[in-house]
Amino acid sequence: MVRDVTLKVQVNFDIPLFEGLIDADVVDKWLNLLEGYFSVHNFSDREKITFSLLKVVPHVKDWWDTYYDQRAIEESTIFLVSSTWDSFRDVIKEQYYLVGSYKNQCTRWTTLLK
Repeated sequence: MVRDVTLKVQVNFDIPLFEGLIDADVVDKWLNLLEGYFSVHNFSDREKITFSLLKVVPHVKDWWDTYYDQRAIEESTIFLVSSTWDSFRDVIKEQYYLVGSYKNQCTRWTTLLK
């Protein structure tokens, strides 16, 4: 006799509000917490972005909305491509890392991967 045993695990994540500080460590910590949460929940890219925007202060959400609207205008094509989680994460890093540090981090990550 085979029994179907379903194991449910409840995981609590305390994801603080991202306040829009220009600080790579703060940004990375916040994004890592979100990534951990998303590893437990099967969210689509759109749901991940929406959830993330619930965990930011208003001026960060306003910045994202403006950025997204501007991108839609600049890339006006027949097929409007929605943002992916990866592109959202990269744009957040570009905006909230110190000037030049995002490029330096990318160089370090690529060098480590080789």
